[in-house]
Amino acid sequence: MIGSDLPSSQKILVICIDRDGDLEAKVGVIGPVVGREKILDAATRLGLADPTESDTNVLFAGIKISEELKNRFKEVEVAALTGSERVGVESDIIVSNQLEEVLKIFPAEGVVIVSDGAEDEHVLPIVESRAKVVSLQRVIVKQSEPLESTYYLLLDFLKDVTSDPKIARLVLGVPGIAFLLYMIFPDNVWRVIAGVLGLLLIIKGFNLEGSLERNVTSLRESLVTDKASFFTYIIAAFVAVVGILRGYQATQDQVFSSIINALPFFMSYAKDPLTAAGLLALAGRSIDAIIEGRGLGKYLTLAIFLLSLWFIVGAVSSYSLQTITIAELVGRATIGAGLSVSAFLLRRAALKK
Repeated sequence: MIGSDLPSSQKILVICIDRDGDLEAKVGVIGPVVGREKILDAATRLGLADPTESDTNVLFAGIKISEELKNRFKEVEVAALTGSERVGVESDIIVSNQLEEVLKIFPAEGVVIVSDGAEDEHVLPIVESRAKVVSLQRVIVKQSEPLESTYYLLLDFLKDVTSDPKIARLVLGVPGIAFLLYMIFPDNVWRVIAGVLGLLLIIKGFNLEGSLERNVTSLRESLVTDKASFFTYIIAAFVAVVGILRGYQATQDQVFSSIINALPFFMSYAKDPLTAAGLLALAGRSIDAIIEGRGLGKYLTLAIFLLSLWFIVGAVSSYSLQTITIAELVGRATIGAGLSVSAFLLRRAALKK
């Protein structure tokens, strides 16, 4: 029995978790949603919008549990916290802020969490850091036998693929990229596909989606507002592609026992165009900053970091190819490290001001 060891005078808050923000995405309800009537209205609207949505059952379960608890506790409230489609840090921050807002309205002494699975329960530490969790209730929906047939499962899966952008990117986007690469690189297709999949895993593993999305948004805004950075981005992209192709072509003219042995050769040919591409992109952002009256400190720091990386990568690749001595390697690496430290100190000094 929930909260059987708690005194009846305590305030109990029943929290329904919607970590992936389906309420907002499907019916436009922005959390927090507080109170039985508002939760009931949100659950009804969500159920009508998507009868297969499990969060609907979570909301109804939250209402049911709160009504049962009212028989034993003096004050009981029910609330729904909605996150974001970008499940992870962003959605958890939103849930955390909404929880603090609810606790200001209803300072609960005990919390009952209602969820539909393990994903929503990732927010449990957030709730525990702000209130005492007395129970965790997971809502499992029972399906009838006909709906468990292969036909309906496949049909539901295809509907999810076509309607949910997150699933569509994985199920349709990745195979689409693989087929496209097969057409462009028929001889080395598996190596190229492995490289692209590795890049996607790095982006996902290090949570770089937000940074990439901001860069794409910045590029789009640059196009719409006729910013200088849009044109420098385009030129920088061409230069970067030329650098990659130049490095790749250079490795094709040699015989290497492994990719590791080919990497220094590739970098020795590709580093100059890639560095130039980075500097071009930063030059465009700098011009925008001057026009808009913003500081250039950030872009200057990034340019110095880029040059230091150019020194270090160039030194390592040249030494690997035995075109410079160990003394020259140490000298160039020292220059690169010195530039990095200088950029760091300049940035720190600018932030203090």
